[in-house]
Amino acid sequence: MSTFLNTVLAMIMTLISIIMPAKPNNIKITVRQTTTESSSIVFEVQNNTGRLMSRPNVALIEKKDGNGQWQKADFTYSWTEEYYNIYPGMSATDSVFFSTHEPDYTPPLTKGEYRLTLEYKTGNISGEVVPGKASAEFTVV
Repeated sequence: MSTFLNTVLAMIMTLISIIMPAKPNNIKITVRQTTTESSSIVFEVQNNTGRLMSRPNVALIEKKDGNGQWQKADFTYSWTEEYYNIYPGMSATDSVFFSTHEPDYTPPLTKGEYRLTLEYKTGNISGEVVPGKASAEFTVV
């Protein structure tokens, strides 16, 4: 789809979100982990809210322990500071990067089940802002 058509579609969706704003209890964000590599996690965020969404921030990465409980993963990670919005009905791909600058670097994602939690905010032109969280579970084999 051309840039022009994407812009027109985004403007139409924004107008719809003003006319029919989403209620907080109807907000749905889908976070899908797409790829796991030794130095990063790539994920896709789909905005199904009917509202403009600011770029989500990585809030937490957890690993399931032997008792089935989620524990905060003990490794350093970062992501780009680039700011962007995700328009209603659109999606964006982003990454979490692990520190590979250490001479004795070993991939932090060992075999197991993980959960990535993101924090986000949605809003409309009238100024109403709704914060939220979304999580995606994934397995490293």
